Amino acid sequence: FFIFISTKSISYLYYVFYAIFFGLFISGLEGFNQRFLFHENPWFSNNGQAFWMGMTQTFGVLFTISYLKLDKSMKPFFPLLIISFFIALGISISSLIFPFSYNLKAFLLNGIFFSLIALSSTIYRIRKGYRPASYYLISMGFSLLGGGLTALMPFGIVPSNFFFRNAFTIGSAVQFILLSMGLADRFN
Repeated sequence: FFIFISTKSISYLYYVFYAIFFGLFISGLEGFNQRFLFHENPWFSNNGQAFWMGMTQTFGVLFTISYLKLDKSMKPFFPLLIISFFIALGISISSLIFPFSYNLKAFLLNGIFFSLIALSSTIYRIRKGYRPASYYLISMGFSLLGGGLTALMPFGIVPSNFFFRNAFTIGSAVQFILLSMGLADRFN
């Protein structure tokens, strides 16, 4: 946030909000939100998670557009990311109205859609010689790998142990470290 204040680069602000909402999402998955932050408000146990998921995706899309320096001329990436942005924002709004199961499905579908578009646009930017895109690609790989490993655990494909139960959180932590390094590279 302090780097955003000094540089006025909006990427840093999007990154801060992405990190905040992602942290609230993960802490909700682990049960910390209900225990320490919102113990008086049971809405946050279910529908609150949908709100955090939607806001995480919303700022994730905005960060991706800003970080990869995508603009209106970069078709089809920019319009598709804008569609993903509105879907994510809609998930946050619909968390106030619709049940968690509906929002979870929308979140997962939009997550797949966003991941494919972000991956494609990142590869495009790497081919155009934009060096910070390689940090984004590697960080995205760790996040997707962690999420994939955690998703395989209930099917018995990978064993249920500490690493695989927390692979999504570990992959996301590595993602945030690499994105911070990429932002520093852009700053330099």
